[in-house]
Amino acid sequence: MTRILRAGATAVALSVAACSGHHSARSVGPTANEGAATTTTEAAATTTTEAVGTTAPERGPPFAVGTITHDFVDVSRGRTLHTIIHFPATGQRSFPLVLMAHGYMLPAGGYERILGAVAAAGYIVAAPAFPHTSAERGDGNRADIVNQPGDLSFLVGAVTDLSRSQPEMLPAVADPTRVAAIGHSDGGLTVSALAYNDRYRDRRVAAAVVIAGGIARFPGTYFADTTDWPPLLAIHATADRTNPYSASVRLFDAPPPGVLRFLLTVIGGSHLGPYMFETALPEVGRVIVDFLDGYFRDEAPARARLLVDGNHPGVVTLRSS
Repeated sequence: MTRILRAGATAVALSVAACSGHHSARSVGPTANEGAATTTTEAAATTTTEAVGTTAPERGPPFAVGTITHDFVDVSRGRTLHTIIHFPATGQRSFPLVLMAHGYMLPAGGYERILGAVAAAGYIVAAPAFPHTSAERGDGNRADIVNQPGDLSFLVGAVTDLSRSQPEMLPAVADPTRVAAIGHSDGGLTVSALAYNDRYRDRRVAAAVVIAGGIARFPGTYFADTTDWPPLLAIHATADRTNPYSASVRLFDAPPPGVLRFLLTVIGGSHLGPYMFETALPEVGRVIVDFLDGYFRDEAPARARLLVDGNHPGVVTLRSS
């Protein structure tokens, strides 16, 4: 197990604790198969901007962020998940758990800027490298996507157990019956299935963030009944040439009336650039934090911040249900 401590997003110290001989995941750049989510020829819909003010209540100072890597083995399913975990490095408290699903043949470690911002806001973030579709370890078998929601569900218990057995390495998971999930590209499709598909739904998911994803590649029915669906934040760039913006518009339009949902439109932007590596937009990270704070933690000041942070002319605009 590798342990890294940061102050916010800046590394300040590094120490290594021996744990089963695991090594941190390598960070790699985009590949020829980068983020191959579902495609469509449908024209992109026009986004609308909510009327908002220009100021909002400020949130508290960020936590220092620690990072560990760990191999979790799901014996019953024969799957090993090499997982990066970012967490608030306070040494004492418990925090909510957020799951992160990477895109097709992309690295689980490529989202550090955004996930670091989420962890600094007071969340434990677990980002597995899926066995067949990750840049770190995958063989390119995209059909394995149907097993990825099960991987995320397994991690809820696995990370919780690790936090209990090694509290010196990882703060406790606050409530394993209530977690959030973020996914990008095919990982976004995975999270959509985990939160909204009748065959794959995990009712512990209390908030979902779907980045450059949509609804595709999974059997079953989405929003099949009128049960209490978790709030949704869909995020998509208008110049995405891998998976068009309209895929997220359709996801935003899919839930029945009454389901709380937002669509964050990134003006311009590619399939990877706004979310990964050094080009990840801080605006995207702030909106994700505001959404989680406001609708996962139920904090009213964060809901006010969301409307401000989601509307930066020429950068991002926010639409709500």
